[in-house]
Amino acid sequence: MTTTVEDIMNSFPNPRLTPIDSRPDYAAIAKLNLQLNANAASVPSARGYGRHGLLALTVLPQVYLTTTGMNFVPPTNPGVHPVGIPATAT
Repeated sequence: MTTTVEDIMNSFPNPRLTPIDSRPDYAAIAKLNLQLNANAASVPSARGYGRHGLLALTVLPQVYLTTTGMNFVPPTNPGVHPVGIPATAT
């Protein structure tokens, strides 16, 4: 089964972020920040005991450590062609 960008976005708790139509203020930015955090946390990941998704991508390392009790360790770069995935002709 192929997962599309639209499938991923539709699975978010906030598939449409609240736009900031005027001069940004604290309340508008805070609301947007919470929406982004919720979306990132909803993406499955084994890191952070598997309960916090990809929250580490939208919060400071100190916040992630406080929330999960562990540092986020980014996965290693698999290189240009990850093992087990055939390279396609360009």
